[in-house]
Amino acid sequence: MANISIGRYTPYDTFLHRLDPRTKLVSMILIMVMIFFSYGSTWTNLIVYGVLMVLIYILMKVAHITLKQLFRQLKLIWVMMLFLFVINLFTVKEPLELFGSVSFTIPGLNWTIYYSAFINTFYIFVRLALMLSLTLILTSSTKPMDLTYALEWLLHPLKWIKVPIHVFAMTISLALRFIPTLLDE
Repeated sequence: MANISIGRYTPYDTFLHRLDPRTKLVSMILIMVMIFFSYGSTWTNLIVYGVLMVLIYILMKVAHITLKQLFRQLKLIWVMMLFLFVINLFTVKEPLELFGSVSFTIPGLNWTIYYSAFINTFYIFVRLALMLSLTLILTSSTKPMDLTYALEWLLHPLKWIKVPIHVFAMTISLALRFIPTLLDE
């Protein structure tokens, strides 16, 4: 469990570390929204995901995050991905335009598996990997207290309806701060 690095701030003197935490937080939210958009055809989605992967890889290099650290985080979701893949095999029944109506049938069971089940599972995995990468970049390049102040700033409009944003932001900050400590213990 000591391999978990989400929530661990690593002090470096890079552009990303010096960037305002509010800018990093809002940018992360915007990129996460971009991850979940559908851009039309399967090919267009794959191109956009490829561009986002390159962008996030560059950000990881700037923040001094290695691919080894990312793969340590990704190994935690393999069981979930296998479970989602099995669910997609049973539930996805529509062909994708990328492959047409290509599918294969398991002999003796009269059960058709469409390639769209594989593509849907791949989409889910890529989205989770991109989101995990963004979270890793944010938490390793932003001090927990700076992240708390950024959350307070972002949630400030909720003060008008009497939401205790200071308590909410501090709770998030404490959770982020103590995740690595609890995992170490």
